[in-house]
Formats: sequence, structure tokens, C-alpha cells
Amino acid sequence: MGTDDFDGWIQSQIASLTQERDALCAKRDEARAHATPRSLTEERELVGLLGEFFRRHRCVSGTLEHIRRRRNTETVVYGIRENGDPDTFFSFKGEPFWVRIEEFLETQEGECRLELRVDLAKGMSSASFLDGESYRNWDEAAELSSGVDQLERRIKGFRGLNVSKEPFGKPLARKVAQALSRGDLCFSHRDYCGTGLFLSQSGHYLYATVEDGGPANVLREFPSIEPFVEWLAQQSDASLSRFGETDFVFLNQTLRRQRLEEFIAGQHGYRTLS
Repeated sequence: MGTDDFDGWIQSQIASLTQERDALCAKRDEARAHATPRSLTEERELVGLLGEFFRRHRCVSGTLEHIRRRRNTETVVYGIRENGDPDTFFSFKGEPFWVRIEEFLETQEGECRLELRVDLAKGMSSASFLDGESYRNWDEAAELSSGVDQLERRIKGFRGLNVSKEPFGKPLARKVAQALSRGDLCFSHRDYCGTGLFLSQSGHYLYATVEDGGPANVLREFPSIEPFVEWLAQQSDASLSRFGETDFVFLNQTLRRQRLEEFIAGQHGYRTLS
């Protein structure tokens, strides 16, 4: 496929990922709408004790989040110090606020989430407690939000791609062909190794996928140097990115101009024949 196809494929990926992200956002927002915290008669006492803890540690604000799941329990306590630096607290098990929280949690059943926020500078505080169906909706929303973030990163990655579409040209292609007489252009480690170029014992030039440091699936084969040079000269970073292939991780260890130039220069990282 050509460079026009490459640009079109990039846009189609962005459109598809955007549609997938928007669908997840809708599900996340619906789950959030049903994650309704219930009021706590203990709120004033809990935030008061937590506020005293932060005051003793010279924090102007802070948050406690406690999540009890079937598989594990997680508690995070972090504050903002007077100089603006963030701080995370790990040793608080004997603190009055934690003793009181444990007493409260012993009266609750099943999975739950408790969040306490204190702002000493503004004299404000809040408490949020989720359990039962509300907790399950919150947990679902958190998982969906993670999926949204992943899709956002992928969309941003595609939008920021700077893959050259400039053809390699015959001078570079011929130098690569000549360099193949001293060894193969491929990664030699045993992890998946993308694509490479090879000169077979029969004199054929191969463009192939690489597994375990050698050719696996031959994608293109040329009987002599001239047709190989002609083909490689017309290729680019974009055309050899293997875009559009569903069974391949886009740009994963593919051939690019930089790799060709390093190969010609005899730099390390490529298997050479003895």
C-alpha cells in the first residue's frame, strides 16, 4: 500500500478509536450516575480526626481513600504540605482517625469505598461512602475510566505520529544490498523481532518477518540484486511500517531508514554471518 493509503489508515484508526472511546465514556458516565454515596452520621468525627492528623504533619489539606474488595484491601493517605509539596503517609495504623475508621468499617458488610477530604486552609471537609450496588457501579466506572484513558493515549499516539514517507532512494538501497553480503539485517534476540532483510544461499534477497533471530515468513523475495534495489528504493518508513495488518503490532521493530543506515555502518544490534 502507498503513502496515501497510510494517511487514510491513520485517520481510520483515529476514527475507530474515538468511536470506541465515546462508547466507553457513555457507559462510564452511566455507571457514575448510579454510584450514589450515602450520608454518614460519623462524618464530622472522622474528618475531624483526620484533620488533626494532617495538622500535626504540617499539611494544609489531604485525602484518605479506603477500598475494601473481595480480593484485597487498599488504603491511601496523602496530603499537601504548607510549602506545597505532596506527601504520602504509610504509618498511620495507630492514629486516632484510623482506629475510629476501623471501628466504623467493622459495622459495614461487603465491598465498600470510603473517601475523606480535608482542607484546613479553607475550613472545608467532605466524606463519601459507597457500598452495595453503589460501590459496584463506582468500581465499574473506575474500570471503564481506565479503558478510556488507554484509548486516549492511543488516539494521541496516532495523532502525534511522525513517520517519514520519503522513499529510501537507490543509493541507500544499493548500499543495503551490498551490505547483506556480510550478514543479515535483523535483531538477534529471541523476543519477537519484527522484520528484516536477508541474502539466501541461493542468492535471493528476502524481506521477511523475524523470529528467534532468523527469517520466518517471507513477505517478498527477489531473484537478484537489481529488482531488490528497485523495490527497496521505493519504500519508506511508512510503507514498511506494516500498517493495516491485524495480526501485527504497528511499528513494532520494523525496517526504517535509521536501521538501514546503522546496518550499512556496521553498528551492533544486527546478526552478521561469520
